[in-house]
Amino acid sequence: MSILSIVNCSQDTATRDLNDLIFKGIVRKNADGRNTMNIFSVVQAQRITHNFQNVTMSDALQLLNKMNNRYTINFIYNDLEDFRVTSNVKNLSVSETIRQLIGFYPISSDHYYPLLIFIQLHYILIINML
Repeated sequence: MSILSIVNCSQDTATRDLNDLIFKGIVRKNADGRNTMNIFSVVQAQRITHNFQNVTMSDALQLLNKMNNRYTINFIYNDLEDFRVTSNVKNLSVSETIRQLIGFYPISSDHYYPLLIFIQLHYILIINML
């Protein structure tokens, strides 16, 4: 089956996009010939195993960003440095690891497929009325 018939794009665009996927390690080229490229998928969730012991959320996310080779994790360092994390992560995906680290903190993560994760703090305003 031709990728051109699936995605409805030019051959140049399809070749450029496939080469980008190959470069990122999402698919592998098995063989190619004249005007053909045989590929197969190698998409697998990267697994994380690490014991986080009383580190700041900022430091944990920076370490996670260095440990993974698929995602870019963006966050504002100063917003998260007051939150401490102690968590034993075993064989979890990057997304699952982030969810485990966040726990019940007022922090959210937004995943923008395929390669970007934003972490943000939710400010809570408490007003005491007399």
